[in-house]
Amino acid sequence: MNERVAPVVRVEGLRVSRDDHPVLEDISFEVAPGEFAGICGPNGAGKTTLLKTLLGSLKPDAGEVTVLGALPGRQQDEGIGYVPQRSAVPASFPARVRDVVAMGRMRRRGWRGRLRMASEDREAVRQNLARVGIETLAERPIGQLSGGEQRRVVLAQALCASTRLLILDEPTVGLDLPAEQNFYELCRRLQSELGLSVIAVSHDLVALAGEADRLLCINRRMHVHGNPDEVVHSHALKEAYACEFDFLRGELDHHGRHGPGH
Repeated sequence: MNERVAPVVRVEGLRVSRDDHPVLEDISFEVAPGEFAGICGPNGAGKTTLLKTLLGSLKPDAGEVTVLGALPGRQQDEGIGYVPQRSAVPASFPARVRDVVAMGRMRRRGWRGRLRMASEDREAVRQNLARVGIETLAERPIGQLSGGEQRRVVLAQALCASTRLLILDEPTVGLDLPAEQNFYELCRRLQSELGLSVIAVSHDLVALAGEADRLLCINRRMHVHGNPDEVVHSHALKEAYACEFDFLRGELDHHGRHGPGH
């Protein structure tokens, strides 16, 4: 009998409140090794709260959460690679691309690694710059890069922190459609090459439905999760998005879905 592979993320009966107001209730799901899980929902659905709970910056009121086999924020050795929501980098910002990427390695090593980088740290920076296709930009100031290039810098930084689990928070906000598609294609390639597990959070159901192996739709509670095609055609999706649903269905019908290998 084959032993069950332990999930990378396990959430069971999660409840989180902020200022005594319930934000998430009875949320349960798992993310398997090597899986791309998309988490969607309308604005104010609790997606950011869920991310902060997985990252360990918020404590749940009830339920169990384990990430990489430990409580959130207590992972040993390799932690989580986190790509936050995009923020504009001023053109005058002096940090080089190489230095920004290295911050992920320093974060992984903790305060011990902040004063001096070891040779393996420098090699990790080099490898991850190459993995995301920006090795030629290593000496450029990050503020001089395009939005899509800056997203790749932050992705390389996240890979320096972890090549097991990436959490992406609205990773393509502000990018045009070609740059958005290129970013997701890159994430898919890295997922395959490194055996990464990926959790991508977005209000953009259309984009996630075309990329994820599994789709989870929340609006304070879990409304539906499963195969993206099944989720998209589920009555529970309409319940989660309410009046936004007719618009979303039109967008999905117009753009169609891409298979996981596109």
